[in-house]
Amino acid sequence: MVRASKTFFIASLNTTYRRSIDVLQIRDENESATLSLSAIPRTMCHPHKSHVIVGGLGGFGLELAQWLVERGAMHLVLTSRVGVRTGTVVFVITFGSSYCLLFAFSCCVLLKCNVTELENFINKFC
Repeated sequence: MVRASKTFFIASLNTTYRRSIDVLQIRDENESATLSLSAIPRTMCHPHKSHVIVGGLGGFGLELAQWLVERGAMHLVLTSRVGVRTGTVVFVITFGSSYCLLFAFSCCVLLKCNVTELENFINKFC
């Protein structure tokens, strides 16, 4: 339950000239008012867990990686079928690695052998 420090009431009065006048009434400090607000919790990432982003070297994947780091993720593994193709991706990976432990893989996660190899790497280094 959140307590409002000041409550404002806004009312509209119609005069005989049919103009609208706004009236602002401030409650006294002695009067108490309670205000119930529902809060949306912010998502936080566990800093000791590894977060794997399939398609992580694309535009959305890099944005998702940044979002995870802003919320506490410290171990990121980005995968992509084609790998690093542009200088921008190299810059983002280099810049991002200063904030967290960041790995980029070029592999197809549809193949079980690639997933097993990726899983072994994560268990060993992350």
